[in-house]
Amino acid sequence: MPNRPTLDAPAIAALRLGIAIPFIYYGMQVLSACFFPGYSYLRNTASELGSDLSPHAGVFNIGIMALGAITLIAGQGLLWALLRLGNHPLIAALTLIAMGTNAVQSFWAGCFPMPDPRHGGTPGVHCRDAGDPAAPDGRPVEAQR
Repeated sequence: MPNRPTLDAPAIAALRLGIAIPFIYYGMQVLSACFFPGYSYLRNTASELGSDLSPHAGVFNIGIMALGAITLIAGQGLLWALLRLGNHPLIAALTLIAMGTNAVQSFWAGCFPMPDPRHGGTPGVHCRDAGDPAAPDGRPVEAQR
């Protein structure tokens, strides 16, 4: 019988969190929709659950930020598992980068919910303007409206 690679407990725990990600995400939407009168999965976007339209936006925003942290942990678990299974380190690193990007975007969406103009933006571009976002020409975002 060939030797199978084994993973340590932290890697297994991180991978289990990864399996839970879609269940957490959609479960969070169902829970948040309970606190949003008139919310429709057909008419509204998920981001609206955390917007100023929702009477309890914090439920979704805290959940989406927690999901970002969980996704980052799961990405680390995938890195460990892929390396342990003998995959090329570049493939493992790219997988971690993909998971990390998703994690940062989730956390960003919870920190800057709609209608904040940074909500749909790119974290690296807006970080310098976090206090007072401005258009590329230097005008305040409010002046663009």
